[in-house]
Amino acid sequence: MIALLLLLFFIAALGIGAAWMAENPGSVVIHWFDYQIDTSFAFLLLLALVGMFVIVFFLGITRRIILFPERMLQQRQLKFYRQGIVQLTHGVAALAAGEVETADAHTRKAQKLLGRTPLVLLVSAQIARSQGDDAKTRHLLEHMLGHEETEYLAARSLSESASRQQLFSKALEMAQRAHAVNAKGFVAVVSLHARLGQWQEALVTLDQAVRKGQLTLSGRKRWRGIVHLMQGLQCLEQQQQQAAVTAAKLVLKDLPRFAPAVAFAAKAFAASGHKRKAEKLEASLAKISPVAWTCSACGHVAKTWTAHCPACGAFDTLG
Repeated sequence: MIALLLLLFFIAALGIGAAWMAENPGSVVIHWFDYQIDTSFAFLLLLALVGMFVIVFFLGITRRIILFPERMLQQRQLKFYRQGIVQLTHGVAALAAGEVETADAHTRKAQKLLGRTPLVLLVSAQIARSQGDDAKTRHLLEHMLGHEETEYLAARSLSESASRQQLFSKALEMAQRAHAVNAKGFVAVVSLHARLGQWQEALVTLDQAVRKGQLTLSGRKRWRGIVHLMQGLQCLEQQQQQAAVTAAKLVLKDLPRFAPAVAFAAKAFAASGHKRKAEKLEASLAKISPVAWTCSACGHVAKTWTAHCPACGAFDTLG
């Protein structure tokens, strides 16, 4: 409605202007070399408007001619992009159906059309993993680290792979990179610090997770107790009785009803000569000690508790 009103206003203004110019044509005299041109102002204005439209028309044609190769290239790239997306969609669908070879064929075609884009790398890595090709999977994940969209997933996957190979230093490096991209990755960092005996670093990571809102205070208390428990068990193995007792006190403060914590504390106090305290803890242990431990991540059943599941390596999942 507003556009129609503006159009009517423009037409009316144009008509009024034309009528005014007809009533007041004016005159213009132009001397150019030996020529004298007598004309009206209205005709001169019309001539200027026509000249302006002609110039704009030719500028538009020139611009189209200049940009024609670029537009053709863009249209070709768009065509390849659409074909690549179609091939990649077929690849994902085939992979979901368990047809790994078909998925690989479609993904190769998609790579030729799209290049080594993050999405193509992601699907290719999943196909390589399904084929059991660890070297190719690792190679593709390393390429994915260079893309912001897939950096977190690649770093996390490389960290998990290194952990399975007992390469904990490499796993920690990748876990820290993933954590830098996504604060939710702090659990892997805490777990690997604990595996490497870096107790203070593990506790600092827990404190940072609380400040960033990724961990509750009760959650920090639980994992802080687990870290102190692992530290205390290591101290017992190394015959460091006093350090083990110090760790036991911290563990009992955070995990007073956790059977492995109570069992460790009893051993630590017994090793340091505190027999009465050890006997008291052993008596309370009989009331809370479970028969077996089941991993909440993979379902593995273990007879004894460990901080990491013996089957899948998940941190603090035996319960």
